[in-house]
Amino acid sequence: MKKLIIVLMLSSAFACKETSDGKRSELELSIEQSMDRNADSLLSKKGFNSVSIGVYKNGKTFTKHYSELDKGKGNTPNDSTIYEIVSLIAI
Repeated sequence: MKKLIIVLMLSSAFACKETSDGKRSELELSIEQSMDRNADSLLSKKGFNSVSIGVYKNGKTFTKHYSELDKGKGNTPNDSTIYEIVSLIAI
């Protein structure tokens, strides 16, 4: 059985600095870095093949998918992936 997880992180710990030149804001960079760290941490644990993380902050949604659903098959998760396990973490 595939062991998968969705982590929905609601974070209010980031300061927001918007930019007008099309570059990502400090908020977006911080959220992406946090998502990457959490995904790396989960994927390093035995039994986790893939992870999808979604963050909703200040009216914006950030979603990233990591690794493969089945090791070695190249089938990466996406926005349509149905998960067997769901976790909700509020930070």
